[in-house]
Amino acid sequence: MSKNIQVKKNINLMIYNIMNTNQLHNELKKMNDTLNKNYTYLNENLKDSSNIDANGDYSLSQTDFKFTSTLDNVKITRLLVFIQDSGNFSADAYGNNLTLTNGIKLYLKPSGGSKSYINGDLPVKTNSNWSALCYDITLNDFGVGDNSMAVRWTFSKATDLILDIGDEFGVDLNDSFTGLVHHYFVIQGKY
Repeated sequence: MSKNIQVKKNINLMIYNIMNTNQLHNELKKMNDTLNKNYTYLNENLKDSSNIDANGDYSLSQTDFKFTSTLDNVKITRLLVFIQDSGNFSADAYGNNLTLTNGIKLYLKPSGGSKSYINGDLPVKTNSNWSALCYDITLNDFGVGDNSMAVRWTFSKATDLILDIGDEFGVDLNDSFTGLVHHYFVIQGKY
């Protein structure tokens, strides 16, 4: 009899543990679903005071294309750059044939603070400079019409860039980009 009682206790204990494991799994899944539902997808163009197309002449006066956070805990996971120009893109120019003197500098700026450049001492002056900062670069030649280059810099491979109210993420432009057909900077993430 005592062996039967012990076996029943062991079986009951196993059933109890299995039920608790399933219950714990279900509770963890609910918590995860709740956390994921509380985020909103972020997809914003960087812009100066009114433009999202950064193809102007900024050589006389530096212009910032930026995103200023209006919320706390905004996570920027990646930057997308789109460059459209006529002709072929080369490694030693920007777009088809632009020469940039100052280059593109990406920055984070805390509210009330000063800029911190995330590309350090390497401003982007050529198409190939993007490959020194990020892995994903795609050249598009459709045979007819303008060529383009798409760049994806995924920050979340290392860490998310987190902004609070008043913090900025942006690019300093201090060259002429008027030769480009289009030039966009888009950030993606969640808040």
